[in-house]
Amino acid sequence: MPTSRKTMNKTVGDMDGTNSATTIPELLTWRSKLLPDKIAYSAESTSGWLNVTWSEYATKIENLAHALKGNGLRKGDVMIIAIPTSAEWELLHLAALRLGAIVLGIDPSLSKEQFLSIVAETNCQSLILIDNQRLTNFSKLSTNLQFVVTINGDSSRNTLPFPVFSFNQLSSCSKMPSNQSLPFPDAQDPATIVYTSGTTGQPKGIIYTHNQILQAIAAISEVLSIGENDVTISWLPLSALFQRMINLVSISTGASIFFIKEPAKLMQYLPTIRPTLLFGVPRFYEKVQQQIEREISGSSLLTRLGFCFALDLFGKNRPQLERLPGISIIDRLFFQRIRLLFGGRMKLMLTGSAPLEKRCIEFFNAIGLNLREAYAISENIIPMTMNTLKENRAGSVGKPLVNNEIHIGENGEILVRGPGVFQGYYHKNSIEKPSFSDGFYITGDLGFFDKDGFLYLTGRNSDVVKSSTGQKLPLNYIEAHYNGIPYVDSVVIIGSGRKCVVALVTINQDVFREYFGQNLVFDYEPPDKVKEKVKKDILSAGQDLAEFQRIKSFAVLKQPFRVEAGELTSSLKLRRRFIESAYQSIIEAMYRRLDELDENDKQPHKFTDKCLYFLESLEAERV
Repeated sequence: MPTSRKTMNKTVGDMDGTNSATTIPELLTWRSKLLPDKIAYSAESTSGWLNVTWSEYATKIENLAHALKGNGLRKGDVMIIAIPTSAEWELLHLAALRLGAIVLGIDPSLSKEQFLSIVAETNCQSLILIDNQRLTNFSKLSTNLQFVVTINGDSSRNTLPFPVFSFNQLSSCSKMPSNQSLPFPDAQDPATIVYTSGTTGQPKGIIYTHNQILQAIAAISEVLSIGENDVTISWLPLSALFQRMINLVSISTGASIFFIKEPAKLMQYLPTIRPTLLFGVPRFYEKVQQQIEREISGSSLLTRLGFCFALDLFGKNRPQLERLPGISIIDRLFFQRIRLLFGGRMKLMLTGSAPLEKRCIEFFNAIGLNLREAYAISENIIPMTMNTLKENRAGSVGKPLVNNEIHIGENGEILVRGPGVFQGYYHKNSIEKPSFSDGFYITGDLGFFDKDGFLYLTGRNSDVVKSSTGQKLPLNYIEAHYNGIPYVDSVVIIGSGRKCVVALVTINQDVFREYFGQNLVFDYEPPDKVKEKVKKDILSAGQDLAEFQRIKSFAVLKQPFRVEAGELTSSLKLRRRFIESAYQSIIEAMYRRLDELDENDKQPHKFTDKCLYFLESLEAERV
């Protein structure tokens, strides 16, 4: 069985001989000259969609770059952007890069302490905020800020020792001088600082150069086969790499982007925008699948049976079935309406950032919505592996992308070497060297290659813990079994150093009410029949797990985990340490209750029928 995969070098210039861009600003300039009148992006306005051509896009960036320079931003300075995903985010991002500045995107919902820590550590010279609310944080902080831009703020009452103005004010004075042009940055200049998600501890900064980002753009463009007729949506956080890289790939390929104001309402936008490409986190696809299945379950018996038959039929080998005469009738009857919900011309949906159940991937593929899974890490700007339209294996994360040399270590740990791999974690005046082995970066993830070169992830070193009896508990693997319960929003497994597994469970309240009655109030413990049904569903979901991996007690919390509470990262990953600390009192209560049961139990380590129901009545404080 192969343990290593290596691919050949590729650059942006290889895709088109006329493209000799070595930096991101040069790439945009090249694209604007190649397709000056084609729509580059569309943004919502009070009068509908505002369309901007590639030529107009490039001009906006040049003008904004001059405005930023006029307010003191220079090559090598750091600009922090802390606003929600929007066209303004992208315009300011590219304008700063045009000057040779370094862009750092951070989640606008970060706590005050995390936010100020990053500002101080990066010694940033400019800051982009959504409004004036965070400005009070700087009243006693010594910074090198030259200016602050607020998207919706009021600059008339500024008492801080640096200018504060709105985005509209910046735009109004952003006219490019007729006799002054800006030099392009160099290929090896830093372009961005990306902070790790912080799922296992404090976030760390990583620097990437223009050259590294262009290599990533080339690798992604090649495997996704994106062209100038494609349309996608910018809705994921631009503070993370996933959405930002897709937006940059659109510059390289000429695809059009729609910026939407309300990401939570994405499904409402799809029939209007009619994208050909969609990029989303696993939880989005899982929720859509659950919604479709709920609607089907409420249909007639004939519809339910027909849908299940069609799902099974097309799930076996859709590409071959589509060639058979008459088979399209079944497809149109059961699946066409679902595809129209996604706009009707979707050719590829991609996901990453967290594990996705194989069943979910097979569900969408059977319907004719090609869902593919990729694998990426913050420490490598080039995505590690990706399933594509041509090469796909559900359950795997695909094959390595160009320039990635991936090796499986003796302990099953995934190692990577290549030009996209970072050189160290950023600190104010130094670089912290990461863990390398013979030139390979040690990712901390675990996996294996099959005989055809597809990579399978089996966990993460930090997500595989041991019980007090020495048995290994792959947390993500266990959680995936319980996350399939339709009304369950998230499950956090606890078991490190403990005798058995317990869980914190959050629920989708709307779906929960559909199942158990619209009059349920989540401030009070539900009726016994509801608790008994939840208990049975938990027991059923764990049947395929080993006995020691099954949940023995669980707490149903009042509220779902939230980004703003510090429980989730901006890409919706669980922050385990934070969650365990915030709900420590409930966790201890579950284990105490299990200990009490042990005293009168002839089989103290068998809890098959003892999934206890806890509602969050202990009022655990979020810290």
